[in-house]
Amino acid sequence: MAWHEICLLIVEFCVYYLAMLVLFRFRHRLGLGTFFCALGSMHFLETYLATSL
Repeated sequence: MAWHEICLLIVEFCVYYLAMLVLFRFRHRLGLGTFFCALGSMHFLETYLATSL
């Protein structure tokens, strides 16, 4: 595995983690449904990213 692929994987993880953290942080303002919808849609994204490697 090349170094640029490892760096890309780390960046994608950080973006995913920060997005979920922000949505969870603002769950009182946005509602818990927004967090669960984003979590469900991110499941398809992580499956796509796992198959692309």
